[in-house]
Amino acid sequence: MVEGVYIPASHDGVVYRPGAVERHHGDLVWPGRLVVEGSWPYASPESCRDTSPGGIWIGPTGSEVLVCAGCGLDGT
Repeated sequence: MVEGVYIPASHDGVVYRPGAVERHHGDLVWPGRLVVEGSWPYASPESCRDTSPGGIWIGPTGSEVLVCAGCGLDGT
């Protein structure tokens, strides 16, 4: 494990897109953050303009992973 790099947890039914994310809303994101597969309003965190507060919880029970409602960026 590399210290300071986010390692997403593995949850049934939650699939992450491959590839690194560097920015969200123009801001830098913590190294290792990934995007959850899904049909999001914005294609990527770099193009995301969602301003809803807090994000949404998803996963098998609906409370495993906190993601941006606009692009699916894992914010857990």
